[in-house]
Amino acid sequence: MKKEMPNYQKIMETHENDFICAYKNSPITETGIYHSHDGYEIYLFLHGDTKILLENDGKIMEPGDLVLFPPYVFHHACPMGTEDYGRVVINIKEEYFENKGDDYKHFTDCFKQEDMTKLNIIHLNQEQIDTFVGYTDLLEKSLNEHEQEFGSTVLAESILNIILITINRLANKKKTPTYVDVLPKTITDAFNYINLHLSDSISASSVAENLHLHPVYLNRIFKANTGTSIQQYIIEKRLALAKKLLKEGNAPIDVCFQSGFNNYSNFSRTFSNHTGTSPKQYQMSVRSPFVVH
Repeated sequence: MKKEMPNYQKIMETHENDFICAYKNSPITETGIYHSHDGYEIYLFLHGDTKILLENDGKIMEPGDLVLFPPYVFHHACPMGTEDYGRVVINIKEEYFENKGDDYKHFTDCFKQEDMTKLNIIHLNQEQIDTFVGYTDLLEKSLNEHEQEFGSTVLAESILNIILITINRLANKKKTPTYVDVLPKTITDAFNYINLHLSDSISASSVAENLHLHPVYLNRIFKANTGTSIQQYIIEKRLALAKKLLKEGNAPIDVCFQSGFNNYSNFSRTFSNHTGTSPKQYQMSVRSPFVVH
């Protein structure tokens, strides 16, 4: 049975923002852009006409497709038809697992697979969909309680653990899904070139030149498939790399050049405009709040 989705986004979070869960129902006019997260994402597709794209893979979604995104993997949900598309999204900070100790060290195994360039999909049958949605309903209730009810935070963590254990058990039994890759080769080639030269001085023109295409044409089809321009995508990729390097403890001045920015002033300004905090402040604050896309 298809779950009724509200017209507004409901975000449930612990007071420490270790994880959040949201039921989302987006109109066809909200196309979104390629993006990544600092933590893990669990994405259950419920209904609508939508395709999910990575940089080297893409699939038309079916109800029950459960997609698992590890940190810093760029992805894009692209509506195709006229129907609103609904999904359940859970985001979990990397630190949530790191702070739990050895008992949790295998909880993120489900986010790993042999070919990390491909979509990590587990297809759920209707019974499994109903079970998963039931768990997330309980998670919603416990997170909405915040600290008003005894043990609400512990209860929320317990439900999340049940969800993660269930997904890991399904992942251990899953078969490699078969589907038609809907991502155009030209876009994949552009992504590959950008990733190989991210720390170099690259632009939309240099990407087009390498692919032997006119810059205007390439930028047009790139934006049609990704929701953003080539130049903006390069910036987003560099910022994602910078966040990762900062989390690993690298000095901000080194991160500036390692992530492809040509001077620290430009890097600091761009980073601050994007995150609302300076590179150094970001590095010092490992418990920054999530942004749900």
